[in-house]
Amino acid sequence: SYSDHARDEIAIFEKARLMLVRYGRQAIRHYIISHTETVSDLLEVLLKRSGRVVSHEALEGQVFGASQGVSSNAIEVYVHRLRKRLLDGLA
Repeated sequence: SYSDHARDEIAIFEKARLMLVRYGRQAIRHYIISHTETVSDLLEVLLKRSGRVVSHEALEGQVFGASQGVSSNAIEVYVHRLRKRLLDGLA
């Protein structure tokens, strides 16, 4: 059984996935995520792994690449930004 918070996040990403199917990647980038490529890359990684847990390390590697040094909370910051944009854009 999922917590209320987990169910809310699942619902957010399911709405984003449906928008991706309906409008396409470029429309999603423009409508919801146009302010940063990093947030858009994060959404793409999460949608490709929809329904599966993605580790912090996997997100870091796929979003920032192995060569970039990022702060320890960078993923949390970008997930927060993505969540906010999705909530604002899908409300």
